[in-house]
Amino acid sequence: MSNAAKVGLWSGLFGLFVVILFSGRSVLMCGIITGVMTGLLAGARSDGSKLKDGLRDGAIAGGVAGAILLVANLLRHIVLDPIMGQTSQPISSDVLIGLLAAGASAGIGAGLGAIHFLGGRVSIGSARIPTNSVATWGVLAVLVLIYPFL
Repeated sequence: MSNAAKVGLWSGLFGLFVVILFSGRSVLMCGIITGVMTGLLAGARSDGSKLKDGLRDGAIAGGVAGAILLVANLLRHIVLDPIMGQTSQPISSDVLIGLLAAGASAGIGAGLGAIHFLGGRVSIGSARIPTNSVATWGVLAVLVLIYPFL
């Protein structure tokens, strides 16, 4: 099993725990969180040394985590909700939300995995900071800023 698949598996299991515990639309937030986790970890543990290697490993890890989130969402709404006496949404809604979470996980994972291999430095004031650090912090800042609106 590749490093990217391992990262995706463990990130996805974290997301599975949260989705099973909280249900509802928590799968969407888990998609974003696992995307960040997989992108940062898969980019750092990539076997290659080029941008496309980080992109590939981030996308694989995010896709594995996203698939686990989709299964967790369906498991929660098809099996556990009826056992607990909760009314469930239509299956089409569960599949759509699970696919959105999987897409977010894979997309954010691929983006952050690729960012890890950006080269060069950026001048901010008198400091020269690596481009990949600036880009990573920029993506994380955008995610933090849009979080209250999700």
